[in-house]
Amino acid sequence: MSGEFNIDFQLLGIFLSLKIWHCPTIFSCGMNCPGGRDFERIPKAIYATTTLLSRRTFTGAGDFSGKITNVDTTHSHDSDRSNHSSETMKVIITLILTVTIFMSCDVNTGKKTPVPLVGTWQLIAASSTEKDSTFSTFNPDIRMIKIINDTHFAFFSHDLNHGKDSTAAFTAGGGTYTLADSVYTENLQYFIDREWEDHKFEFVVKVSNDTLTQRGIEKLENLGIDRVIVETYVRVKK
Repeated sequence: MSGEFNIDFQLLGIFLSLKIWHCPTIFSCGMNCPGGRDFERIPKAIYATTTLLSRRTFTGAGDFSGKITNVDTTHSHDSDRSNHSSETMKVIITLILTVTIFMSCDVNTGKKTPVPLVGTWQLIAASSTEKDSTFSTFNPDIRMIKIINDTHFAFFSHDLNHGKDSTAAFTAGGGTYTLADSVYTENLQYFIDREWEDHKFEFVVKVSNDTLTQRGIEKLENLGIDRVIVETYVRVKK
């Protein structure tokens, strides 16, 4: 026994509505979603579906397992072709919507978890250990901030007297970084002292509430620098 292989568009409509409710950020996250890269597979899926449904007729009997038992690919009358063309377009549009919704967002990845380091931090304490000697390097007359986004960091420091006396000081630098668990590695690409550029510095970081502590080694053989530094920052709020 054979018959037309139909899709229940009402059930698909309900399903799509539930999916959108399940993932309310579907139309806003786009390529910024962690799963956004999956959009790259959508054109291939649409092409394959369109190719399959572009036949003149597509009839047969099927069950819920998706197996079609009797397929008739003979040519239909013009009126049947017209009706089938309309139904085919409905199927294509529905499948495009379905693929888009499934590939663009997931309830577990719709919201991106921010990196805890991201933000603006002000230095409140610093120390350096060289050989067996440890001493404070923090100067309360100088203000230093570090700005960290998803991929880059930058730091700036200057004296609080606007450079008008012997305490005048200014330092700036920045670059890219990587973060693996608690290991934070800075790739210093820009610095006021050019001999520091293109060096990597590895730190172990810890974030507790609004306090960031980083501990690591600064080592530049060409400058004779080899020391352990510990810096403590507090998050700068708006």
